[in-house]
Amino acid sequence: MVLLLCLVPGTVSRMRTPSSRAARICALAMVIAASATAKGAWAEPTLRVRAETRLEMGATATASGVEVQLTLRDDLGASIAHASVELSLRGPEDTGPTRVVRTGDDGRFVATLRAPANVTEIIAHYPGDATYAATEAQRSIDPAQSDTRLDLSLPGGTDLDLDRAVHPFRVHASSAAGAAGLHVEIFDELDRSLARGVTDGEGDFQGALAASTLGPPGAGRLRARSAGDARRADAQVELPVIRTRRISLTLTLQPRKVEEDGEIRLTGRLFDSAGGLGRRAVGIFGAGAHWGSRLTDEVGNYDLRLPVPADTHGRLVVEARYESEGPGRPDAVSAPTRLTVEAHTSWAWLSLALPLAALLLLVVWGTRPRRARNGRRRVAPVEGTPASVVVAGKAQGRRRQFNILAGRVEDSRDGRPLANASVRVRRGDEVVAESRTSDSGGFQHADLPRATLTLEVDAPGYELSTAAIVVPHRGEWSQTKVRLRSLRWRVAEAFEPVAAEILGSAERAATHTHREAAALSVGSLAPEVNDLAQAVERVAYGADVPERVHAQELAERSGSVARSLRQVPSKPDADS
Repeated sequence: MVLLLCLVPGTVSRMRTPSSRAARICALAMVIAASATAKGAWAEPTLRVRAETRLEMGATATASGVEVQLTLRDDLGASIAHASVELSLRGPEDTGPTRVVRTGDDGRFVATLRAPANVTEIIAHYPGDATYAATEAQRSIDPAQSDTRLDLSLPGGTDLDLDRAVHPFRVHASSAAGAAGLHVEIFDELDRSLARGVTDGEGDFQGALAASTLGPPGAGRLRARSAGDARRADAQVELPVIRTRRISLTLTLQPRKVEEDGEIRLTGRLFDSAGGLGRRAVGIFGAGAHWGSRLTDEVGNYDLRLPVPADTHGRLVVEARYESEGPGRPDAVSAPTRLTVEAHTSWAWLSLALPLAALLLLVVWGTRPRRARNGRRRVAPVEGTPASVVVAGKAQGRRRQFNILAGRVEDSRDGRPLANASVRVRRGDEVVAESRTSDSGGFQHADLPRATLTLEVDAPGYELSTAAIVVPHRGEWSQTKVRLRSLRWRVAEAFEPVAAEILGSAERAATHTHREAAALSVGSLAPEVNDLAQAVERVAYGADVPERVHAQELAERSGSVARSLRQVPSKPDADS
């Protein structure tokens, strides 16, 4: 196989003598063999995740000012040491100047601040940094009331498994005036009441939250509030939680044995304990490579028919994968299924044919004319055509002239050959040659007329590619490579400016799915953004091949929505 790679046209530069040419062939073979084992380096985006924070604060009016007790914690309850916190004192009419204090080694700050007698509220603000998110807390001050502090804890941890029936909790209250008899209520992030009760003599209120009342999987918060009375101030504390639910993904493959140009059908279901998960993208992978994707229907089922990829042989492992769109639902992978792909040609016959083919190519290579050192050149599409790419091969010298057009059609994103694509050669309005690409994406037209011709390449689900060529030529159009852009990717990429406007930057948009970005849209445009995101998903992952008119309409619609969003003065914080 290394020898065959060495003999591919266009891989070896011009050689001066037969002996040096043989040496160069052997050297190139060794280089290719060595590079085949080297691990490629890929550039990957950097995603920075900041931990959530919370401020636990108490404030009590004293004769000399306000006594402030605060603790800064992260989302796991660990204290954050040596952090700067901004304190503001608010009176009936105005807010005083901001004072900056720092937490100690234990993440706490306790001190008495001098303040006017009419102070009614103190505000603490932590601005955050590269590691921790910002947070804020407020505390009312009434000289007639004693400060109250609450602590909310979950013995089972802050990951709430919705497949468990109940989750125990404990609220502990403390106050200089005593903590018994306080009325406490627990809410979620939508202020829905989950539990209520009264603290005992130790200041504790304990119970259990039913999983059926906690809401769907995802990030959330639990808030505990106590109502104040004549002796004690009201208090509140919150705790970030993640509601989780395990999911399952199945895969059925038919048939289990197929020839290399055959078709397979893959069906299955994505579901959890609450039922099927509809409108989710499931990817199909064979031997580690992505073969295709499909959206599940409303009850979580998917059905996908795929041709066996070219150059696929032997026993393969096929599996379905689901990548979670957010916290609360883990990724899922189906049980592996075996697929056997049988070749049409006997391997015993090929073992004899390959050496003969290699010898024939070596003879042809030695008799080829010298090549001019012209690099590969990119030919711009005709004005008004989509941005698909046509690349010509190297010219083969100034003396020889060719009237042939040949090459390969492939997907611009993954290089996959496109079979049965339409290739037309026009002279004005006249079609002078027309064909369909082979299973390997190849095409060829010989004896073309001398003229400036137009090459048109068309495939279902892809943009039309059009380029101008001049015949005769010096061989560059005998190695043409046409890369067509998928309409599915065009529609998906057209939504990216919309996501960038919603999230504030293209970098943030790259870390969210279409659905996640649309869910963060607010205001009067939110319904239109959500409807657009669903339409884009149907085209990008749907079973039907997209039509160019529909893809163009969605691209123009995405551009219009993005322009409308630019007129909105503020955008939601993607980290919130």
